[in-house]
Formats: sequence, C-alpha cells, structure tokens
Amino acid sequence: MFFQRYIDPEATGVGEIGCADFINVRKPPHIVLPKVALSVAAIVAIFFLACSQEYVPVNTRTITLLTAGIVGYLTIGWFIRPEPNMKNLGMYGSSRIDDPFSYDDDKNRWLLHAKMMLAPGMFAVQSFIELGTLLGVIPERTKETIKEEWAAEAASRMPTEDHSGGSIELSSAKYFQSQPQEQEVGSSS
Repeated sequence: MFFQRYIDPEATGVGEIGCADFINVRKPPHIVLPKVALSVAAIVAIFFLACSQEYVPVNTRTITLLTAGIVGYLTIGWFIRPEPNMKNLGMYGSSRIDDPFSYDDDKNRWLLHAKMMLAPGMFAVQSFIELGTLLGVIPERTKETIKEEWAAEAASRMPTEDHSGGSIELSSAKYFQSQPQEQEVGSSS
C-alpha cells in the first residue's frame, strides 16, 4: 500500500490544452448578466489599479501592454485546463499537510495552484461566451452536437480509396515500375 502511489500512473492529475468539449447551452439572462458584469468589473479594476500608480505613465503604450496582458491571461485561462488528482494530494488523506516524500503530491499541488491562478480567466471567458450565446452570436453546443462534430471529423479522416480489385499496390512498386529499365552490363544489343 505504501509504494502503490509511487507506482500508480494515475497518481497525478492532468492538464488539458484546448476546450473542444465545452458545452455551451443558452442560459437565462438573470444568470449570465451578473457573471458578465463581474468579469467586466474585474477587468476595469485591473486597468484602474495599474494606471493609478504614480510610477506608471498613462499613455497608449501602457494601455496596449495592459490589454495584451489581459487578453493573454484570458486566452491561457481558457485553453489550458489543469486538473489535479485531489485523491493524491497531501499526507494522511488531507490536502493540508504536505507529503515531503511524494513527488506526485508536489505535481498535484502545482496543478492545483495553476488551476486557482487560471480560474478567474476561465470564468471571464466563459461568461463572455454565455453572453454571446444569449445574444445569438455564438451557436449552442450540446453533448449531441459535439458527438456529431467528432463523428463528422472521424468520417472525414477515413480513407476513401476503393481496394475492391483484390490487389494492393505499394507506392514503392509504382516507383520502380515508373523508372526506365537499365541495360545489363555485358549483354549485346
């Protein structure tokens, strides 16, 4: 039992890149609008706090850098999804006590901290996507539409060549057949 966590390949969490399976259904305005207002208020607060410092000049360069930083953070928060394995986090089944002998515990703690740092960005982007769905700009995506998209993608990757003739031609055979025949040395013509 003691060494099982060092052997278990699923002891650490995973980090997903991308959000291909994001389910986006239309939600009522009384749920979406407060989330959007909170996200916009947080972004405005970041701008206000950054520009209200005495040593930061308010000019086009500062606004551009702040905008690029916020857009970058929102993009990273949306596309990178760290998921720690909460069952293997800490000593004695508690996430409060660090296990100094477990490397998996350290990786899971790092994934947990990364998730906490990226969660506000994911929340903001999700609220903007829900607003777009509410306004009809972004289409809804349910589990069924995601399955249909994956099935269409898988069908497009299937080979469409017909091998019903009963023979398989190798590309190397086609290459050698297309080459001109060389005359043998010592043969008379």
